[in-house]
Formats: sequence, C-alpha cells, structure tokens
Amino acid sequence: MQQGNLEHAHRLLGPRSAFVILAPDRSGGWNAAPISNVTSISVDPQIIAIASYHKNKTSKLLKRFRPFVCCLMDANQLEAVWRSGGTYTGYDKIVGVERFGSEGLKLLWPENSKTPVIEGSLAALSGRIVKKVRPGDHVVYFGRIYAAHFNPAAFSDEQIFDPAKFSPILQVAGNLFCEVSKPRVIEYGPGKSRR
Repeated sequence: MQQGNLEHAHRLLGPRSAFVILAPDRSGGWNAAPISNVTSISVDPQIIAIASYHKNKTSKLLKRFRPFVCCLMDANQLEAVWRSGGTYTGYDKIVGVERFGSEGLKLLWPENSKTPVIEGSLAALSGRIVKKVRPGDHVVYFGRIYAAHFNPAAFSDEQIFDPAKFSPILQVAGNLFCEVSKPRVIEYGPGKSRR
C-alpha cells in the first residue's frame, strides 16, 4: 500500500451515499443541501448522524434543533441534487424555493406528515435534532427519526433497497460520483437472519 496524504484521508472513505438534507428556515421555506456524511447510529431508538460543515447554511439551520428530512435520491437526479448544494457546488445564487423549482427538485407533503419530502426520493427519513457535537470543522448532528417513507418500487416490504432496479447517488469525492453496478447477496451463517 502507498502512504496517503493525511489532508485527503476522508476521501478514502468514498464512495458514500449522498443524501439531500432538508431543513426549515425562518421564512417557512425549506433549505436543501446534498450531504454524504450520513449514517445510522442506533436502531432502538432510530437515530442517524449527519455531519455538516460548520459554516454552511444547513448547519446553521440544524443548530436550532429543528426538524429535518434526509432524502435518498436516485442517480438520475444527480444534476438537480448537485445544484441544490449552493456555495459548495458554485450554485449559491439559487436560493430557497426557486432552487427546487428551477432545478427540478419539488417538495411533496405525504399524508399526515409535518415535513415534506422531495418528489422522486427513493426514501425519506423525517426527524428532529436531539444532540450536536463539533469535533472539528464539521458539526455532527444526531437526529431521532419519527417518520419514514419509501418508494415501494425501490424497496421490498421489509424496506430493503433493490439495487437491480435503482441506483442511489454515490459520492466518491467533490464532484465525482458513481453508481451501484453489481449487486451481490452473501448468505448469513447458520441460525442467523437479517435484522
């Protein structure tokens, strides 16, 4: 193996699923940002961690412990998702609701939901920030999930994603992305089943 540049060590964690994080702003609109630093950290209760650069607008909105929505998007929506990034992606002149309409991202309100989802999302988790930690230049937000929605064409009834039908957006680094190419199933050992 070759010695790596420590400044770019985080790039060795890619590819990672890229999500669009929605966070409400003071005007009643919803800010959107593509973020690939998202992971599940607890299943009981359901909690995810979202790491966001401390100076970006989404991070400032999440700091207020407001609700959020984490949308898993299909690879065919990559350009619209990338453009939703604002300052990071160079599309910072597009703000608020205009960002969704002009770039093809539209908000839908599922029945009995207090938060929107992005039309065409493969899945969406709605939650509320319960804790935050700033270990460096990113803030890690811990969000408890209180609602989950998914596209039944992309997931089984058990909520298992089907990579043969759809491909989520996978960020390698910066503006380099890839897609799922060869789904494989590995058997569990005797007496073990999927949780």
